Amino acid sequence: GCRLPSLTTIRGRCNLFVPVTPTPRPQPARSRRPETRRRSQRRSREERMDHAAEAQRTDLMTITRHALNEQGRHPESRGDFTILLSHIVLGCKFVASAVNKAGLAKLIGLAKLIGLAGETNVQGEEQKKLDVLSNEVFVKALVSSGRTCVLVSEENEAAIFVDAPLRGKYCVCFDPLDGSSNIDYGVSIGTIFGIYMIKDKDNATLEDVLQPGTDMIAAGYCMYGSSCTVIMFPDVFSLPLLYPTSSS
Repeated sequence: GCRLPSLTTIRGRCNLFVPVTPTPRPQPARSRRPETRRRSQRRSREERMDHAAEAQRTDLMTITRHALNEQGRHPESRGDFTILLSHIVLGCKFVASAVNKAGLAKLIGLAKLIGLAGETNVQGEEQKKLDVLSNEVFVKALVSSGRTCVLVSEENEAAIFVDAPLRGKYCVCFDPLDGSSNIDYGVSIGTIFGIYMIKDKDNATLEDVLQPGTDMIAAGYCMYGSSCTVIMFPDVFSLPLLYPTSSS
């Protein structure tokens, strides 16, 4: 007859051996080291600079956009010269692409871009196939603008009078591809153009083309090579003549 402990006593003794986990005290937040803070600030500043540089690269200023900006300064303008200039630039882009392919075409035997066309121009020079191609491109680009009346090209013996429904008030004299014989030697080539204004587009004659250089409202050239460069002179976008009023 030994005496057993009661259930309450066993429970109390068992509680003595239950491990008690201490509650952790909150630790104060440690501040960053000065080097870490400076590195983080430098990284954020570089990210802002990269974003600004990227925004500047994507904010492109093209000739058409510049012409539209300058046109906006003249509320009375109708945008005829801007449209004409856009079609000239379009022709320059097409010719630049064809010129860049000419060297490759010589290697792979693409005969439609290189070699002689078998004809001569008004200067007595043998026409290259690129001359003929460039001439067709510029003629179609200028006629489709609806702002030209007479076209004078070095590759055509006679002036081209635009059909009445597509006539405008400008005359364009151009050499679609000057120096095309230099392609084989890697020398720069380009397009030359000059723009006159016709007084009466419904009764245009050759006399309207034979105007003095002082009456030329715009001129320029596009040089092809490793980069395509378009030069306009004088500062044609600041001339009031390019943005006539509706009464003129």
